[in-house]
Amino acid sequence: MRRRDFIRTGALVGAAGTLMPSRLHADVQDHLWQGYNFGCPQVTNRLDQGPFGISQDEGWFTIFTTLPSSEHIRNFGTGLVATSEDFGIQGAIPSHPELLDWLATEFIKSGYSIKAMHRVMMNSEAYQRSSDDFTENVKVDPENKYLWRMPRVRLEAEVIRDQILNAAGNLNLTVGGPAVYPYIDPALYQSSSKRTWPGKSDEDTSTWRRSVYVATKRSIPLPMLDIFDKPDSVGSCPRRNRSTIAPQALIMMNNAFLLKEAQRFAERLQKEAGPDVNRQIDRAFALTLNRVPSQSERERSAAFIKGDANGLTDFCQALFNLNEFVYAP
Repeated sequence: MRRRDFIRTGALVGAAGTLMPSRLHADVQDHLWQGYNFGCPQVTNRLDQGPFGISQDEGWFTIFTTLPSSEHIRNFGTGLVATSEDFGIQGAIPSHPELLDWLATEFIKSGYSIKAMHRVMMNSEAYQRSSDDFTENVKVDPENKYLWRMPRVRLEAEVIRDQILNAAGNLNLTVGGPAVYPYIDPALYQSSSKRTWPGKSDEDTSTWRRSVYVATKRSIPLPMLDIFDKPDSVGSCPRRNRSTIAPQALIMMNNAFLLKEAQRFAERLQKEAGPDVNRQIDRAFALTLNRVPSQSERERSAAFIKGDANGLTDFCQALFNLNEFVYAP
């Protein structure tokens, strides 16, 4: 077509040269990708390029398979390519190119199963390492680029809310159905506008569903999710921020939803563990931290619970506020 005129056609223009990104050419791959052999062909149109993008026999296909790097973020807090939103010429170099290649190959062999990919990652030695620092390793790799320890990864906002509901024993695991509208204080959104939110009381069991079913309204975010960096739905979000700010601690201490769930958690402990304080403590640690308390933790927890009439409820809320509760183990 002629410039600025899609009605009048001009001379037919054919392909000229290669459509492959310059990053894949042999003259630059040694410089940009540290000798990683992509084995890319020289093609003249996108139709020819397509088969190589999914071929299991061509190592370079992995740059078109961003899913392994994205799922690596979920488990390790960082991707095999730091710029998960950009695998192009301006993107970062993979930290472990051979691993990325292998994961992409396994992803195809498993029938594109994301569960299988997670299983491989979570059964790896790297995932099962502790998060402890070692002075010698810090000197060599302070950013933990090579995963000599398990990165400290805070859970996503929705997972934190779901864990609280699960510990309290009232997480609704129903699959499918309409979105739910948990309660939001009208003072947060009714100021000078006519915005509406058909929120239901925290006593309504429909609001106990998993957070993936919580309605998203761009102008009225759920505070519990918003404060823990849930994306605002305005633009795409290849990877989430993980901020650490004072309002997060304040909402975990003062939010009505948290206070009510702590009370329900205490009621569950009384029902399942009986009046024995030590059994209540053991059960609470198992449900929230997935471990047995140390002797010191048990003694201090028992003293705290016995020191006040609402001691068990306050103890449950304290467990919700632990770093160990909101960070991946």
